[in-house]
Amino acid sequence: MSISVKWLLTILFLTAYATSLFFFSSAYKQFQIAIHHKKELQNQLAALKKQLKKLKSNPEKVKRWKATIQKLENAHLHPDHWLKYPFIVDQDITWNQLANIAFIISAGHPYGQKYLFVPESFVLIKKDTSDSSSDVTGQKNSQSSNAQKPAQDNSQNELYSVKLKGAFLVKKTVNTASSDSNKEIACKK
Repeated sequence: MSISVKWLLTILFLTAYATSLFFFSSAYKQFQIAIHHKKELQNQLAALKKQLKKLKSNPEKVKRWKATIQKLENAHLHPDHWLKYPFIVDQDITWNQLANIAFIISAGHPYGQKYLFVPESFVLIKKDTSDSSSDVTGQKNSQSSNAQKPAQDNSQNELYSVKLKGAFLVKKTVNTASSDSNKEIACKK
């Protein structure tokens, strides 16, 4: 054999060796990932078996949850039937503005049951806007009784720090066009 053929065979074997090392290392990495994934699945399976054992030991609780789920389904409160719109207020507002927000998110709204408000958190703090010369009621000591009436009317304009977080849930509707008018049909499963 000539030297050029030997060099060619050496380069060919080294290339094959490097390629086999690359494929072996990638296969080994995938093998390690598969082992880790298998351990995670075994842990999840053990946790699920533990939860199943707890549920089987308390059938009354299961019956209550099934009854609650059935009531929710009967009321068409399936999550697929509702759109969620986040609502966040984090600012200083007056009492009248707070009353308007409370009216909108309360069950006393005049719009029927087309939406619901689901609160997550609510914090209300009255802002201290009084001077150092005012007494406990927030009115200045030097004012006469006639001058105190406008101060009492200003109580509606006192500031409150409001932090409200929640979401409006709106029923999904399907618009169908008819020759006479558009009709809204509530989604039903």
